[in-house]
Amino acid sequence: MPFPISFANSASLDSCQIETYSKPVINARKWSAAGDGVADDTAAFQRSIDQASAIGGVVYIHDGTYLVDAVKGLWLKSNAILNLSTGATIKAAKNSKATFGILRIDKVTNVGVIGGVVLGERYAH
Repeated sequence: MPFPISFANSASLDSCQIETYSKPVINARKWSAAGDGVADDTAAFQRSIDQASAIGGVVYIHDGTYLVDAVKGLWLKSNAILNLSTGATIKAAKNSKATFGILRIDKVTNVGVIGGVVLGERYAH
């Protein structure tokens, strides 16, 4: 089923549909994403994103709290969709760097981020 999302395009706000139902699904837990709020899930997510990009798939993230090293960040790649369940939260792991980013999307096409919560505040936990 398609999931509606919105994105900013110049000065206007447009709506688009991301179709995920016909794409292969990569379970992030296959690559050992823990989702326990303690373990660093950065490598597991990146491997999932890499695999999804190679096959034009969707990375599905189950309910849980996932810590990501926001200094490294997660690099989204072309032809990959990150689909977080309603109860999934990705949090920036504590760090003291002036600049950081959980999701890095640069020079790619056909990407999407759907659902869940992404928390970039590295001091609150």
